[in-house]
Amino acid sequence: MGIIRITMLNNMGNKKVLVSLTVIRDGWKKRLAEINENQIEEIALFPTVLDVTARKELYKALDESCVKSIPHVHLRHDMELGELEYFVEKYGTEAFNIHPTASLALVNDLSKYSSMIYVENAGKVLEETDLQGFAGICLDFSHWDDYFMKQGQGYDESKDKIARLAKNFKIGCGHVSAMKTTIHPDVGIPGRMHYDEHVFENLSEFDYMKRYKQYMPEYISIELENSIKDQLRAKEYLEKIINN
Repeated sequence: MGIIRITMLNNMGNKKVLVSLTVIRDGWKKRLAEINENQIEEIALFPTVLDVTARKELYKALDESCVKSIPHVHLRHDMELGELEYFVEKYGTEAFNIHPTASLALVNDLSKYSSMIYVENAGKVLEETDLQGFAGICLDFSHWDDYFMKQGQGYDESKDKIARLAKNFKIGCGHVSAMKTTIHPDVGIPGRMHYDEHVFENLSEFDYMKRYKQYMPEYISIELENSIKDQLRAKEYLEKIINN
């Protein structure tokens, strides 16, 4: 399948901000319990550090939870086709995202769902070639804004390159994390310095999203390790920014 190009920016209107079950650093069982306590029926899912055995445990727990809809799922490179079928058939998933395969190749053939798979601007600076064979872009807005914050530090072209791609290719989904005011070391990648972070303290850490309102996809998933209570506060704040 070829790349889907678009000639205009995504239309504004009511965009959906999704509370997410993430497994970056914290235990997913605690977050899923909070989702059940709050009777949240629609979420995004980020099972990005779980191997196949752990994912099976997660899927069983999801099936026993209050969750009925998962519009957006962040895929792992080792996922099997049957896992994508599970999400589509049981939870009505409409968008998947992956990291660029040049950095982390897919283990299995997922081409059946290539029209639903979007490539995230993660790890490396996204190139047009990274989008070949997939549906378009998954914009991680905090990664993009990290380039914006690093202007004058060799990232000006990186920032502008993402803007060009975002104007010319379909944006199928997006991630939102927090942006700090000071640069700091990455916990998992030695030597990497960044402003974006998967934990927020103040709602003002989402104000950067005002810069990107014209690029909003239908689904914007909160990629945070904060509690579900905190995520609900962030969701309300973000919806006011995005849909106002």
